[in-house]
Amino acid sequence: MRRARFAVAALLIVTGTAAHRGQVASAAPVTTPIALSLTFEGIAPISVSGVATVDVTGCLCFDQLHVAAGAIALGAPVTIPVTSTTAISQLRVSRLSNQSGTFSRFWTASQTAYDEACGLAGPGVGEACNDGDWIGGLMGLTGTIHVSVIPNVVVVPVNLNSLRVGQGGAATSGAFSVDAAGWSVGTGLVNMGDRVVAGTGSWSRSVTGLTFVTPTYVSMLGVEMPTFGSLRLDNVHMFGVPEPGSVVLMAIGVAGLLLSGRQRNRRSAPPS
Repeated sequence: MRRARFAVAALLIVTGTAAHRGQVASAAPVTTPIALSLTFEGIAPISVSGVATVDVTGCLCFDQLHVAAGAIALGAPVTIPVTSTTAISQLRVSRLSNQSGTFSRFWTASQTAYDEACGLAGPGVGEACNDGDWIGGLMGLTGTIHVSVIPNVVVVPVNLNSLRVGQGGAATSGAFSVDAAGWSVGTGLVNMGDRVVAGTGSWSRSVTGLTFVTPTYVSMLGVEMPTFGSLRLDNVHMFGVPEPGSVVLMAIGVAGLLLSGRQRNRRSAPPS
């Protein structure tokens, strides 16, 4: 009889654990508010927000998070005046959107091969890199920034895809050059020569939501500026939470094992 109770308790624990794994091991769509912003130093951020469906794959904590292309898009062009002392008078942004992106765990190790992880020395002059944490990925942006140069007689269109924001790597094209790193929930660093500028992402074990940051060094029309992208996803938890049914099964199983062990100890104890 004791063996039967023990077997039933063990079966409940195994069943509850398997149910939990089955619930989170395969890709599942998650509807989440999503917010994207792009900030050039000294210029007001370009922001767009909405609701998107992302695919989460993983067990216990997600292995991969996939954001489809066009999950978020700027509805109308935005003009941003530049009040800082530069040769640029304003930016006009049109068709800002995202390319498809994939984020995963242990991202810092993956970035090392692409020279985007900061390392102990940090970024070199004119470079961008990610300083931790271990969650991140690649997701490029699309759209055009029209850069107006004083006295507004010259407008230079800059393709966001060419800036490589969120994609990593270096590029030079015409009047601008860039060095970019991917997205991370850690700290993004840009070395401007006379200073290192930082932007931070975030995540929590106990709170849903992830904030990714991507750093980019931009030299445009002789003006150097650190640039940071920020991507916020809610309703995404780093650590899976078992469904109530799975919790009940596992709890009953554990209680059964404890009770069985207690009864066995009582019967094996010598009489007083």
